[in-house]
Order: sequence, then C-alpha cells, then structure tokens
Amino acid sequence: MTAEAPDRPVVRAPSAGARAGRFVDGCLDVAVAGFGLWTLLCWGVLAGLPLMPVLGLWALGTAGIAAWRVRRPWLRDADAPGGPALPDPGGARTWVALAAALAAAALASVVSRPDADDASFVARSTWVADHGALPAGDFVFGEPGWPATFGSVPNVSSIEALFGALARATGLPTGDVVYRYFVPLAAFAAVWALWVLLRAWHARRPLASLALALAFLLLGGYAHATFGNMHLARIWQGKAVLLAVLVPYLHACVALLWRRRATGRADLARTAAVLAATGLAAVGCSSTGVFLAPLIAGSAALALLVARRWLEAVVLVVATSAGPAVAGVMTVLSPVGARNEGGRATGWLWVRVLGDEPAIWALVAAAGLLVLAGLVRPRWCAALDRPAQIGLSLTLLAGFACTVPPAYPVLTALMGGDAIAFRLAWVLPVPAVVGLVASLPARRLGLPVLPAVALALAAVLAAGQPLWSAANGAAVGRPGAWKVRDQADLAVARWIVDQEPRGRYLAPGQVALATGVLTSELRPVGSRMDYVLSLGQVPGSQVEQRALLQGVADGDTALRVPENAELVRSALDDLDVTVACVLSPDPFTAEAFAGWAPGVAVAPWACWSR
Repeated sequence: MTAEAPDRPVVRAPSAGARAGRFVDGCLDVAVAGFGLWTLLCWGVLAGLPLMPVLGLWALGTAGIAAWRVRRPWLRDADAPGGPALPDPGGARTWVALAAALAAAALASVVSRPDADDASFVARSTWVADHGALPAGDFVFGEPGWPATFGSVPNVSSIEALFGALARATGLPTGDVVYRYFVPLAAFAAVWALWVLLRAWHARRPLASLALALAFLLLGGYAHATFGNMHLARIWQGKAVLLAVLVPYLHACVALLWRRRATGRADLARTAAVLAATGLAAVGCSSTGVFLAPLIAGSAALALLVARRWLEAVVLVVATSAGPAVAGVMTVLSPVGARNEGGRATGWLWVRVLGDEPAIWALVAAAGLLVLAGLVRPRWCAALDRPAQIGLSLTLLAGFACTVPPAYPVLTALMGGDAIAFRLAWVLPVPAVVGLVASLPARRLGLPVLPAVALALAAVLAAGQPLWSAANGAAVGRPGAWKVRDQADLAVARWIVDQEPRGRYLAPGQVALATGVLTSELRPVGSRMDYVLSLGQVPGSQVEQRALLQGVADGDTALRVPENAELVRSALDDLDVTVACVLSPDPFTAEAFAGWAPGVAVAPWACWSR
C-alpha cells in the first residue's frame, strides 16, 4: 500500500489586473530611485562634471536600477514574504485605480493654472537646454557676470536640470518637455503614489479611500496653497512633485517597515538604500526636502522606537536624512544661504494650506481624530492590522507636533524665515488621511462609514472649488497646452523672440515668463517685481529704472502719469530697450513709445520695436 502525497497549497496565478498593478508599482519604485540617482549625479555636475555625459551615465544607472527591481520588490509586506510588496486589492479595483490615475493625467494635461515661480524654475531648465550646463550665476536677466539674485546657492534641487538636459538631448522645446510630457506622467504618478500608500496602510477599502482623497484634492481650488493647488494644479514644479509623489511614497515605505522586521544585514542594507534614494529624490525636487524628508522619517521612526526596534529606527532616520543633510550643509556653507527670509509673515501654516473654510477644517480635524481613535479602539480603525494602526497614529501625532508651538517657531527659524514655512504641513499626508474616512469599519446597514463618507463629501462639495475653475485662476485648454495665463501671452512672447532684439526687451511679468521658457538668450528689463527689486545689491543694475519700466509694462496706473514720461523715455535709452510690450496701452504709453514701430497688438497687449 503506497503512501499518499501530502496535499500542497494551491498557488493561484495573479490576475491580469494584479500583474498590471505590480508593474506600475515597479515603475514608481524605479522612477523614485532613478531620480535619487540623478540628484546625486547632478551634485557632481555642480562640482565640475560635464552635464550631458552625466545624463548618459544616469540613463545607464537607471537601467541597472530597473533590472534590480525586476528581480524582486525592495520592500515587502509582512503578510506576503514570497509575493508582492503590497497587498493585492483585487484585479477589478486595480483597473479602477489605473483608470483614475489616467484620468488625472488627462485632467492635468488640459488644466492651466500658471504660476509666477516658472519665471525661475522653468527658465532654469531653458537655460540648461540652451547651454548644456548648469548656470553659475544669474540666468533670468541674462547679464554676464551677475550673481544669482534669488534662491539658494548652490541650487541643490535637480529636477529643473533634468528637464533642461532632456530637452537638449532630444531637441524638444523645454516647454514641451515640462508642460506637454512631464505633466501627465507626474499626475499619474501622484495618484498611484496615493494608491500605494493606502494599500501600505492596509486600508479596509483602498479604492473608496482613493476616491475620497481625490475629491478632496480636485476640489481644492478654494485657496492658493491648498493641497490640491500644490498637487495636480502645479504638478510640473518640483515642490508639487515632492508633495504629490514623494511624501506619500516615503510614508508607504515606512509603513512597510512597521509591518516587517529586517531579516538580516542584506535586507537592512537594501532598505537603507531605498530610503536613501528617496531622501535624495525629495531634495532633488525641492530644497524643502532638506527639512521635510528627515521630519517624516523621524515621525515614522517613533512607532519603531515604541516597538523597541532600535536599529531599524536608526537606519530609517539616518538613511532618509543622508541626502538632505548633505544638501543642507552645502546651503549653509554657501555665501548666501537659502534666502527664504524675503517672504512676508503668513501666520499659522494651517491657515495657509486649509484657507478659511470651516467645513474643510472640520473635515481634516475629524479625519485625523478618527485615525488617532484607532490607538484606543482598534476595531474602529480604518487600517486592518495593529502595526499599521499604531504606526499611522504615532506618525500623525509626531508630524502634527512639528506644525504647532514650540516646534513650529524653531523649525521656521531654521528654514530661514516663514516664506515657505507653511510647507511643514506636508509632513502629514493629509489627502490620504482624509481618504481613510471611507475605510472606517461598517456596522449594520453600513454604519458608521456611510454617514461619515456622506458628511466628508458634503464638506468638500460645500466648501471646495474645482482646480480648473476661473475663480482659481485656471483655465481648460487643449491637451498638452503650456501652462501660461493665456495663449495670447505665449503669442506675444513668440513675437518678441522673432524680433531678435539686440538690446533688452520690456514685457509684462506673464509675457516675460513665457519668453524665458522659449529662450534664455534674450535679456529682459524685468520679470517678477520681487526679482527686479532683488537686484538692489548688484552694482550697475539700474534697479530704479527697471522697476519704473516694469511697473509701466505691468499696467501700474500710478506710474503712468505725465511727470514720468521723460523718466520712462530716459530709462528706455539707458537700458537699451529695443523691443517693448505693455499691458492695457493708453495715451501715456503711446507717448512714451512715440517714434517706435508698432508691432503685434493682441488684447490686452500692445508692442513696439525701435
């Protein structure tokens, strides 16, 4: 009589949806690690390495990272030691999440909410594309030998350099690389990073939570610095990529650490490498990452310390903070530092990011309290397992402590002023926390989750405003349109470029911004007024004449008075202005440019050339 073979567990092949989800998870991992590598290499360019060969080296390194990631996920969930890195929510849910990410990419591609910061960020990329190197000084006004007039020196962020290098390598216009191609990719990654985070937290209903989080973001046009406006509405800027992609991704990485102990030195080293790359990527997106990444790591390490996992807590903080620490040292040792002190006082940061909408305040506070309630009553927590409940609650407590006294004033002072202090709120993944309301446990007839979700949606709908609304300073255009205030701005900027002015050109701020995206070879009288005023310490900058002309171009009626006519004509001569465009032309500007040849006239602009 032969013995029967023991029963073996049946291993089912993953569904097509699960395979697609794992593939996109891997793409996100490679993108983050690859950008971390680029940041490190870009710092080498600051030290003297040539930019374009470094771009080729980065491409090879990213291919190696992709090959490493194909072999196995870097960080795994405790419940799946031999399987996927994250819980599989089911093929159908994955397809819906993919559709949501694609829809966000399409929306971001057609919504234009221009931002004056592009006068420095995208203009830097254009300079890199035109010259094949990083600027060593001024790149906005085009004056040889001028020092950089704003921002940290050296510039530790690397995303603008990557855009410029890719534009030069491909021959594409910088505006196309940034606005047409990167925007949909980044918007997709932002939604997928939220999906990854909700799965890493083991949310009961990750898809419902994703939908609620997206509603909170898409209707976030009620104030300038909301999470929505600093998310999809400005996704091409490095600081928006930091908030929308890197913050949830880093929180997801540490959530996997809560659930699974390192199994050896190799596993711990691999974890450290992933965290170090993420910290580098955060700094590469924005200098805000110098503070944000270590604060997130420190907040998340609290759960590991409570569990007496000392070594893993140290690895988490040290590895994540390594890149930001190096960037911080470079900034502190530079002659000018971060130069964030120019901003006006903004008060408590939550007023800046949540606006003055009581319903939004109530929603965010209630969502945070519901998460914290999981510490006391685990059965009512939105996360399914105890490690995620404890880790999430402690992280929120520690993160919130960074945004209130006594920590908030100290951190604000360390950041060099409160111009960007409101970004300390980004320590908390607020959209994902709001989304967890939809993952509350259900009782009879779906209570209490159904009323909670209904109240959350009511708050968002009552106080929210679509990101694409005109009241939010946005407009809907054709897919891939450049993020300018109006296409007339871009048309006038193209006219200025076509004139090939030998001297300087004068244009309103929005037109000068668009011109700086088209080319770095022309010299403007001014750009943003705060940039013009920053020239005060530069010898021979003629800042008073620049400010006068820029104010006239921007439509300042207080400057368009008869007694300024001769001053304007003299300033035009002294600054060698050969092409000029102004906003809302009037008899004063007609007199100031008398004798000039009329150029393009597209409402509300009028242009002349000598």
